[in-house]
Amino acid sequence: MVVEGRYAISVVRKMAGATDPKDAEPGSIRGDYGLDVGDAIYNVIHASDSPESAEREINLYFSPDEIFEYWKAADWFYHTHAEKKREYMDKME
Repeated sequence: MVVEGRYAISVVRKMAGATDPKDAEPGSIRGDYGLDVGDAIYNVIHASDSPESAEREINLYFSPDEIFEYWKAADWFYHTHAEKKREYMDKME
């Protein structure tokens, strides 16, 4: 899954938890589902640590035709409404 947006990296990394499952908070993905077995760590999620890493890693694991953009209905409404409000305010000046 590729996620983008404001604070995407920090939010996803918080949800994922610490890289080492034994250090991850309960309720995080790694805290609940990761395993630390002797000298091996098994994680069920990867979360990039920077925009540069994300770009490199996305290109490694995904082809362009596997990445889709979408808008939630609320986003469409807000942005449409915001644009109409700007147009209205411009006319008032």
